[in-house]
Amino acid sequence: MCSSELLDELVVRLGKCWQPVPGDKINGKITNGSGVIVNRTNGKNTLKMSFERRIDVAWNRQMPDIEYPVKIKIKSLDKLGLLAEIASNISRSESNILSSQTEIQSNYQVDSYFTLSVKSTEHLLKIINSLKKIKAIQEITRVN
Repeated sequence: MCSSELLDELVVRLGKCWQPVPGDKINGKITNGSGVIVNRTNGKNTLKMSFERRIDVAWNRQMPDIEYPVKIKIKSLDKLGLLAEIASNISRSESNILSSQTEIQSNYQVDSYFTLSVKSTEHLLKIINSLKKIKAIQEITRVN
């Protein structure tokens, strides 16, 4: 997953709230008794992290083909069949939907949240670019 000269001896976990995936800039935090937690460098936990607990880490380039959960938010106009079109598009992009939640706003806007399985930031960008081709979609953001 990640490499550092020190990590061979420690337990390494990915931070849950910032959901790092290969391609993200990352660093590690040495914890008390739980090994190293890897977070995205632009995450709240990283910004609060004391310098003494910080450790430089990098993605292992020889990782097996692992998929990681990433949450995205899609703002769109409400239209018949939109959810099916989004789900089909995600599937064609070779990703699985792990969870979804849709909220219809009063102004015919829809906020949809999806947790997707992705292999890398490159894979995530491929999915997002494919979704942007759906006319009703106004904005797509990665949720932290």
